[in-house]
Amino acid sequence: MEVISQALSRAARFLKRSFKIPDALNWGYPVMFAGIGAILALLIRLAVMSTDVDYSQTSIIGYVLFISLFILMAFIIPTVMLSGRFNRYDAQSPSAHVIGDYTGIGVLILAFLSGVPLMLLKSSLYNIFCYLWLRMGNSIRFPTFFCYVEDPTLLEIILQFLSGTVIPAIGVSLFFYGLLWSSVRIRDFKAACILIPILYALFSFNTFDIAGALACGWWLCILRRNTENIWGPALCLIGCKLTELVIGNTIPTVDITEIRIYSDISSKFFYSSVPSIFVAVILFAFFYKVLSEFHITMTNSSYGDNLKVLEQEKIRDESIPPLINGVNIPLFIGIIFAILIWYFF
Repeated sequence: MEVISQALSRAARFLKRSFKIPDALNWGYPVMFAGIGAILALLIRLAVMSTDVDYSQTSIIGYVLFISLFILMAFIIPTVMLSGRFNRYDAQSPSAHVIGDYTGIGVLILAFLSGVPLMLLKSSLYNIFCYLWLRMGNSIRFPTFFCYVEDPTLLEIILQFLSGTVIPAIGVSLFFYGLLWSSVRIRDFKAACILIPILYALFSFNTFDIAGALACGWWLCILRRNTENIWGPALCLIGCKLTELVIGNTIPTVDITEIRIYSDISSKFFYSSVPSIFVAVILFAFFYKVLSEFHITMTNSSYGDNLKVLEQEKIRDESIPPLINGVNIPLFIGIIFAILIWYFF
């Protein structure tokens, strides 16, 4: 009995050490909560669709309901639950570090306009990845969430835009570029530009958009750094979708509902995709330069000189655990849940 008691005691200490949310939050715990929320949302969808409902999950009604539920449970609720776990390093509340500071309408307009090259790049990578995926002998894989409506009405287009763009833009910006961003030290910015895009792509659950999600995740990191708030990334995603609605016919994307093998993909997609990548790179270079100059000017005007900037960053970083602390059991649980969704859903 004593041996069993000791074993249970050790197990309890292990569970407490592994799963108790620390006061100084590391980035592994948000990933776990996102994974749990995502798989719960999909299980709810599975349960609802197993009943006698009058709509499918790919209808406009099903799409609006289930993607909103997914964003709420996977990204918004974890952000609300965990945002208060940050140590205060100045007069701001912990949640203020998740949302960031308002740095002016000008930089937000720039962030919104940067959605134009983002759309060019994402569409091009989508077309190329579709071809390569099918060229390797793989079959069509539909996204976990998508809506198929023939000849949509204006109301249906608005609903698709709100539920498929505005709500996800706010949700992913809050989670990836608010909560996760605030869990990483400023000195680890380069690592964050690798880590966050990978997690962003992992939770996109769209096979053909995986390359575009990685590129998008990287650019949104640049925007979060230079705009100092989550609204820059959110507006960029909205601008990306609006650009697609306006010039989508000029730069078409492969319709996976109409193709089966790689030879079904018309050469026109390549003729539009390759030049679009070059144009996107040039535009990204312009926005990167302008936004970086704005960030430097804004930072110097706020703190006076580089020494004060470094001092402020050091104070902030002292309240955040090292990056390696996020490589823990909660992180692997969140990744496992995400992989299960990729496999089963």
